[in-house]
Amino acid sequence: MFIIVLLGVLFNKLSPVVLWAGKGKLFGSIFLILCMIGSFCISRTFQMNQGILWGALLGSVFTGIFVIGSRFGLDILNLYEMIVKNQRSAFLGTLGQINVVSSFFCIFIPFWLGCYLYSRERTSKILFGVALFLVLTAGLCSNSDSIFPGIAGVYLFYLFFAFVDIESLSAYFQCGGLLFLSMSSVGFLTYLAKQKLHFTVKWDILQQKLFGNVLLWLIIAIILAVCSVVLKKAGKNYTLAKLRTIFSGILAVLIVAGIGFVIMSNGRLNGVAVVQKYLVFDDSWGSNRGYVWKRTIDLFGHLPLWKKLIGCGMGMFPSFFEVFHTDSMKQLGYYFVDAHNEGLQFLVTTGIVGLVSYFGIIITTLIKNLSFVKKGKQESELSVIVPAILFVWLIQGLVNSPNVFITPYLFLFLGIGQNIVAEKGKS
Repeated sequence: MFIIVLLGVLFNKLSPVVLWAGKGKLFGSIFLILCMIGSFCISRTFQMNQGILWGALLGSVFTGIFVIGSRFGLDILNLYEMIVKNQRSAFLGTLGQINVVSSFFCIFIPFWLGCYLYSRERTSKILFGVALFLVLTAGLCSNSDSIFPGIAGVYLFYLFFAFVDIESLSAYFQCGGLLFLSMSSVGFLTYLAKQKLHFTVKWDILQQKLFGNVLLWLIIAIILAVCSVVLKKAGKNYTLAKLRTIFSGILAVLIVAGIGFVIMSNGRLNGVAVVQKYLVFDDSWGSNRGYVWKRTIDLFGHLPLWKKLIGCGMGMFPSFFEVFHTDSMKQLGYYFVDAHNEGLQFLVTTGIVGLVSYFGIIITTLIKNLSFVKKGKQESELSVIVPAILFVWLIQGLVNSPNVFITPYLFLFLGIGQNIVAEKGKS
């Protein structure tokens, strides 16, 4: 990966854009090289301690509060003065653009869910629970569709580890309750903002339908909380491997049946029609992601072989896609500066070799950490939490691009994951 980035710099004649890409959320070669160096240093020196945990807790909690406040018209840090009025709903808190907000919370939702799942002390559980509730609420407040596959990925990943014993399963039910409580809270805050603050929140159609069911989500949250208490009172500490298999099978059947129902309804039901539009891939799919994906693949196919292998250089996607700027401005009212897909973004900027290297690092780190858990060598909760973060990163990356604000967190957790592998190797 390091070599491919350097080749991209050399073959683009030391272009300033390729070197540092000082525009918007894009980043250049120097930034990516620094991320790789930082990840390497972390992999050799990292040691988890209370200071790091408190820093992550305070950082994610305050960031979540600022995002939630921004969504409901409370400009806590007076940031709206720097944003054009009709763009304020798309820029939240200290993170900015809504897809960046979504990417941030797709990292910290699995982090705090894992901490909550494995915590056994009452005080720690309360703190982790508050953090999880806030990051879930803030993620939903992003109004970005990309948060939904991220959250689904988190809960599916941890489902496997919840069916270890009664206490873990009980904690998982509590985490599910926090999710539905968060959804209910967003709907209630939307109503409160309109009635008391005279501030109308502009939700997309999917969010409008979802957050309109305040009472339903609250009832589900209460049911899950009751189930958690009942499980704990059962007091049995036996393994639940068979139940996990049965539950996973039922879940898979429900998902397939749900997709089938959506397809066969043919848009006759209003609520289903909102979901059904995501099953038809066209230019408007995923907030016009279909437009940029189809044209990116077509343009890449016409590049010379050497550019297909090593890419156009970091930060060069806007130039690569410039041929469609006029057309996209005419059709959509804006032009694209990134691919809204991490795979396509790295394919264009670092080529096939860079793409394979980048995802190879993430996937091998994920698999190696999980192999310790599978072999019964799990001595640290991070052996599960880090793979969970990397797994969710891959899922949200299907609809988001890497950016200068959030990508360093990926390399941070890659470094931590590689540190766990190195320490296991020594022992």
